[in-house]
Amino acid sequence: MIVPELTLNLAVLDPDAADDVIAAHPEIARWVIGGHSLGGTFAARYANDTVRRSPALCYGLGTTLDDINRFRNRCPANTDFVSIEGGTHAQFGDYGPRAGDNPATISRPEQQAQAVQALLRVLRMVE
Repeated sequence: MIVPELTLNLAVLDPDAADDVIAAHPEIARWVIGGHSLGGTFAARYANDTVRRSPALCYGLGTTLDDINRFRNRCPANTDFVSIEGGTHAQFGDYGPRAGDNPATISRPEQQAQAVQALLRVLRMVE
């Protein structure tokens, strides 16, 4: 896994940061790009913009069910949507309380374990 350094840790300020990472590793034939929250939005945008140059598997992460439903029609028909019931935005990012988050009803380790399992399923599809 490679996590690029971003200006102020914001993908919006470095939307093409993956270009340098990919260029530095020509030995890697397939890439998976992802992010959390706004970073996930920019990762999905990057994957969509570069899919014409190479095969890509793209997935996104919405922060609310309304977000997901609003953009669901932009996803491939075989997209697997995973809901982590009782999880929160802040627990996914592990950066403390976030205004507007509902209280979590599962622990941070449980939420992160479910997220890891979902991500591993995605990565196995790329192998």
